Amino acid sequence: MICDVDPTYGVNAGSYGVTSKGRSYVQIGADPNYPFCTANRSPLEAVFDVPRFDPDLVVLAFLGNSTDRWQSGANARGDWRAVAAQLPAGTPCIVMTTIPTYEADENDRRTRAQTNLAAAVERNGTCAFVPGVTVATRRAVEGNAAFFRTDAAGSVIDPHHPTAASASRFIDIQTPALCAALNQVIPS
Repeated sequence: MICDVDPTYGVNAGSYGVTSKGRSYVQIGADPNYPFCTANRSPLEAVFDVPRFDPDLVVLAFLGNSTDRWQSGANARGDWRAVAAQLPAGTPCIVMTTIPTYEADENDRRTRAQTNLAAAVERNGTCAFVPGVTVATRRAVEGNAAFFRTDAAGSVIDPHHPTAASASRFIDIQTPALCAALNQVIPS
């Protein structure tokens, strides 16, 4: 789905765009610097076919659009098996989930999806898992209008896509968990 244009928004740049004011996107598959949209191969498989991009570590970030699908543990397990099968054996990998949204109800749904994904990843044992929707990240981000795009009156106009300021705070909070995951998959 990374290479497919979203019919609602006309772009496929959810993981390759600028999310704050002056949004600009690079259409994945149309940019020669992103040569991973090839016939009969997923972008994850294709990245290992391009020598200059042969990664020493793969970091996969999920949630958002997959939240509905991963309310089912069976769906999360099946989807993760498909992803894990595309990783070459021995490739260090971290799976993380995204920044909480502005809305508590949506974060509750994301927590259920995250729990199902975590169980699938941990059962498979090929990657470390770092949950993004935690008590600490929710406390910092959820309901904090300063971390989301607002209108002139200060009302949040996009409760699902945090700003660069929230990303910075999220990484500050998540650094210990990310470092622990790195130590797990790349022993010193």
